[in-house]
Amino acid sequence: MPPKPVPKPRTKRGIQALIALPRNQLPKKVSEKVKKLIDEISPYYSPEVISQFKKNLKFIQKAEITQKKRAIRNNALNFEATVVNNKDPLIQLADTRGILKEKLETLIREKRKGIKFYIILKVILRKEREDGITYIEPYFSSSTVTITNEEEILQKLKGTEEVILERIAKWISQGSGWTIEVVDNHYINIVAIQRKDLSI
Repeated sequence: MPPKPVPKPRTKRGIQALIALPRNQLPKKVSEKVKKLIDEISPYYSPEVISQFKKNLKFIQKAEITQKKRAIRNNALNFEATVVNNKDPLIQLADTRGILKEKLETLIREKRKGIKFYIILKVILRKEREDGITYIEPYFSSSTVTITNEEEILQKLKGTEEVILERIAKWISQGSGWTIEVVDNHYINIVAIQRKDLSI
């Protein structure tokens, strides 16, 4: 008896193909069109408006970093990282680690003497009460960390992440009933080391 023919696997098309894509990946043409649109409107809107526009486009999940504030002579800088996972601080920190590492590498090459930095997550917490639902918006900050060479960056970044996660866990594990609703913002603040700092 001849073997039964094996049907060829069907190619997923349309929405099914989009669903089958790995997380955080868009079809190349769609991604290019979205990027082109943002590039075209950027000159006419503030960085804050563009950042909010990206947040509203739920399917844009690529980690980026945007400069927010700058002090005299660029010695103090404030950046905002894209929120790529707004439900889990652990994943958010892990998924943006690469882009923050690149920024720190660039800055330490420019400043040469070294830099100090700390990371902040703004998280919206939710608590259900008898009279309704309550929300609060605390900021969870790491300790300030000093780096003087590129080899230290990854280890120091992971250390700041651990501090933030420990502080969040401590907050929500004290029997207060708070749960994470949304990871709302992710900041990194950077200060260039001055000569007097090196002598300490």
